[in-house]
Amino acid sequence: CSWLLLETIRLLYATISQIKERAVAFARGFLYDKLWLASSNRIVSKSSRKVNLSADRKGEIIMNQSSVKKGLTAKDLVTVGIFSALFLVFALVGGIFFAPNPVLTFYMPVGSALLCGPVYLLMMAKVQKRWAATILGTVLCIIWFVTGMHWAMSLGYLIMGIIADLVAGAGQYQSKKINSLSYILLSLGGTASYLVFFADPDGWAKTMLGNGTEQSYIDTMRSTGTTWILVIMLVGTILAAALSAFIGCKMLRKQFEKAGITK
Repeated sequence: CSWLLLETIRLLYATISQIKERAVAFARGFLYDKLWLASSNRIVSKSSRKVNLSADRKGEIIMNQSSVKKGLTAKDLVTVGIFSALFLVFALVGGIFFAPNPVLTFYMPVGSALLCGPVYLLMMAKVQKRWAATILGTVLCIIWFVTGMHWAMSLGYLIMGIIADLVAGAGQYQSKKINSLSYILLSLGGTASYLVFFADPDGWAKTMLGNGTEQSYIDTMRSTGTTWILVIMLVGTILAAALSAFIGCKMLRKQFEKAGITK
């Protein structure tokens, strides 16, 4: 009996030991799975945080770069300078048939506005930033002043250049219609000298005589300049600029599509 009791105790102990080992193994496995899952979640959360931080940093970098791009770069200034020179050449070509004649000189802004539309619109497509039109107006202001034109023409291009820039900015410099409108406004800057002529003929004549204009030229202008010519000049400049802008939009369709200008 004692032997049987000892064998029974040994069997129970062995069974309990096996159960204990299995329980411990199960517990270790369960805890290991839990700990591994928790640690992996922590790793994933940390990596996602790093990704989010890196994405935020990239976003900040992109924002900083975009904020930098808002200002004119050296390349933009060179581009504006080149197109300003082209604009001046086309303006001279368009107005050269009218300016030497004292009877036709009133239509000089019309001839200039007829040719410069594509140049202006292409410049705005290349440099979609503030100050491009203002710089163009400033360049024209300086050139006309240095070449002996009436101060009102220089001031007109300067003021209308600023206004044209503000108008184009209303469309983020990416609207063909608004850019065309800004070109029409800029073209009206060339009429400022003649507006002063009709408002103050004596003062205008005095200034131009001081700039080297002949008296006979001024006398012919005063004898032929009527109110109807003023109206024709203003309306003609607007229509010529609108036509030039329309032709420019058709000619430069591919360039506008590359620049993201579709409306």
